[in-house]
Amino acid sequence: QKKSLLKAFLSTNIPSSAVLFPQPVEGWASRDVLVEEYVDNARPIAEYLQDESPEGMKLRKQLAGPLLRSYLKMVFLDNFTHCD
Repeated sequence: QKKSLLKAFLSTNIPSSAVLFPQPVEGWASRDVLVEEYVDNARPIAEYLQDESPEGMKLRKQLAGPLLRSYLKMVFLDNFTHCD
């Protein structure tokens, strides 16, 4: 189920350089397990929140728009939520 939902979600979201979504690995998904590809150079959002420098704050502002738009599109236009 998760695999089909992820594929449906990915089909409605055009990849951008700001927000990447890992793809499911074919042949490695079942009803209880979903294996997704490794996204090289991905960083947790928490890392950006720790940088209080002027450069870090500038980067946060650059990321805020694309992340918020992606989240709002996912919830309100695509009718998807992610709870785990």
